[in-house]
Amino acid sequence: MHRMSPRHEGTINDGKMIGRDGVSTDLISSPTLILHAKDDALVNFRHAGNAHAKIKKSKLILYDTGGHAMLSQVDKVREQARVFMAAH
Repeated sequence: MHRMSPRHEGTINDGKMIGRDGVSTDLISSPTLILHAKDDALVNFRHAGNAHAKIKKSKLILYDTGGHAMLSQVDKVREQARVFMAAH
C-alpha cells in the first residue's frame, strides 16, 4: 500500500461523501464501465453492484480473482476497456 500521507486529504473527503446518503449518481449520464474483483480484500464487490444499480448507463464486469489492483486480470481488463471505449 502507498503511504497514507500523500492521499490523506482525498481519503478524508471520500469519508465525508460516504458518510452522507452516498454520492449522487443522478448527474452521471455517460456510459460507465465498472470492473471489480470478488476477492478484493479492501473494497467489497457489493459496492460495484451498488454502483451499477444506481448508474443508468453502466456495465458491470466482476472477476472471481484479481484482488484490489486486479493484477491477475490486467490483460482482460485492458481488453474490456478497449471494447467498451470503442463502443461508446
